[in-house]
Amino acid sequence: MRIENNEGPVVTTYLHENLNSSEKTKVRHHMDELGFSRSSSEEDIWDRDQAIPQSIMQDVFTDASNFPLHSHTYMEIVQYHNPVGIEYLLGNRRYQITDGDIVCVAPNTVHKVIRHDAQPTVRTLIVITKKMLDHMGWPNDRDQFFLVRPKGEQKSWIRQLIELIQHEEKTKDKNYEVIVAGSLAVLLGFLTRDPESFIKAEKKKLFEQLISYVEEHLSEPVTLKQASKDLFVSEKTINREFKKYMDTSFYQYVVSYKMLSAQNLIANGVPIHEVCTKVGFSDYATFFRSFKKYFGMSPKEMKEAAAQ
Repeated sequence: MRIENNEGPVVTTYLHENLNSSEKTKVRHHMDELGFSRSSSEEDIWDRDQAIPQSIMQDVFTDASNFPLHSHTYMEIVQYHNPVGIEYLLGNRRYQITDGDIVCVAPNTVHKVIRHDAQPTVRTLIVITKKMLDHMGWPNDRDQFFLVRPKGEQKSWIRQLIELIQHEEKTKDKNYEVIVAGSLAVLLGFLTRDPESFIKAEKKKLFEQLISYVEEHLSEPVTLKQASKDLFVSEKTINREFKKYMDTSFYQYVVSYKMLSAQNLIANGVPIHEVCTKVGFSDYATFFRSFKKYFGMSPKEMKEAAAQ
């Protein structure tokens, strides 16, 4: 399948196995965020209930506001080419991105792009579903995310593997699915082989301290007033930090983080009544209203969709 991006290069995507309706909605939404139009033929493919277990695409990244705080059940591997002023928030850590850096975001990791410059940046994006990761034997206890700065032979092999995946997906010669799946497994192997290529997060600023605070107090009612008191910083300063880095308020970030955490817990089979307390709601009615307002569906409906 070929998808045209009017703002940038042609994008190619390959389809293999089924995903549930909730996952399809997430992938669709992610593609919409990237600005890719869907042709009528693609709509037919979705209607036949086929799906994207892994894909490779390239786009021109221009606006971080199109990438709100989010998570998804598939792994995302992103390589940046000549980026300017881009940082990544992965969990509660912040990373400065340079040319050739590869960001690996494991399933269910809350993350966001932070952009401080408006210059267009080309990215190569690879998506691998959790089901495919399981087929590869990817360890569930591996770090949720990491940033790799390839060098030497590692850099050369990674470039060749990405080019091979792109070529095989484009030509679709006999047994190309086998070559692509194998290349993806080898790519992950090379990305994690050399610990020295792993980049440490930037030194923590107040912003990261606030992110950690929300994460550490997930099971509690988190308020701006209490955060200000606990961290010895004014409420105005806290909101200024979130506006600067997240283009949102502290309150809106807390709501998003709690709802995305609830979504991930439900997807992992945690009973809904337990999810309610784990994300800091004292009564189910309030949790239900917040969840439905945020996702447009009830916790039960999301649980049923995830089980399909």
